[in-house]
Amino acid sequence: MLGAVALWLVVTYWIGPAVIRAAYEGRSVDLINRIIQGHGPIRYGPMRSVVLGHLDYIQNGNGTEELYDLFEDPREEHDLAGLPVWADSLEKLRSILRAPQN
Repeated sequence: MLGAVALWLVVTYWIGPAVIRAAYEGRSVDLINRIIQGHGPIRYGPMRSVVLGHLDYIQNGNGTEELYDLFEDPREEHDLAGLPVWADSLEKLRSILRAPQN
């Protein structure tokens, strides 16, 4: 698997992230582009997440948060964390991650 990722990184480097992004807009391959550009999870530090019902909540190590509705957005392409309507859900999910783990 690592060989395939390395090959993809080389190809992306040579043809350019913009071309890859245009071809695969919103798909997981964009993660590779962010890693190449120094913005991927590797630089975020430890990540924590919880799934509660249809919500997937992610706390990145750099302090950013992500929230996805798995029923409406199973590919997790539209981050809801910044929308005020989800504030109560965010607080509940934050409290779950703050609770001591057994």
